[in-house]
Amino acid sequence: MDDTKIDTIDISSGFNWKNTTVKFNDKEIGKLNNKKALKEGGEFQLDANRTLKIQLKGNYQPALELLVNGEPIKGSATDPAEQLNQVSKMAFVIGGLSVVAGLISEFMNFPILNQLGINFFSCIYGLIMIGLGFWVKKRSYIALALIIGLFIFDIIGLFMLAIENDHNPTNGIMMKVFFIFFFAKGFPAIKKLKESETELLKAA
Repeated sequence: MDDTKIDTIDISSGFNWKNTTVKFNDKEIGKLNNKKALKEGGEFQLDANRTLKIQLKGNYQPALELLVNGEPIKGSATDPAEQLNQVSKMAFVIGGLSVVAGLISEFMNFPILNQLGINFFSCIYGLIMIGLGFWVKKRSYIALALIIGLFIFDIIGLFMLAIENDHNPTNGIMMKVFFIFFFAKGFPAIKKLKESETELLKAA
């Protein structure tokens, strides 16, 4: 932010977003007492030319929006580049775990994994997920849609497995639904990044 030093913004909160304190270069510049106040948002003057806006966004996956003069702070929760980075990382984690679980099920014969439908095809699933994760990093709407499609396919598979083995698939389905919502936030992130890129090209 400054040519001669690195400015720091520190945000700290208590349980359930109580007593949120805002510090700029180790100096307290404001406080929001509770979650309601944080949802309404607050603005704090950093210096003569810059204003920080802080607001709690979202209900299902709440995140702090931090804007300096209307622009998201790099690396903050609502920074579209950071959001897309988190989405791609999640694809890598899920893909890697699927590959490992599939190999364990195939070569070490764990009955519980077989009952969960984890087998060699889980390795293929994992490799596809990892590949889509790299594609997501390149801001692909198609890759995100395919990832969500895989989770929908998983949900259908869980239903079929539940019918076959006569068990309740609720927990597994809830987890897949969570992932669908998590990956869906990548769509607006890609849109914002592409819009910013277009604006830069027009300005050049």
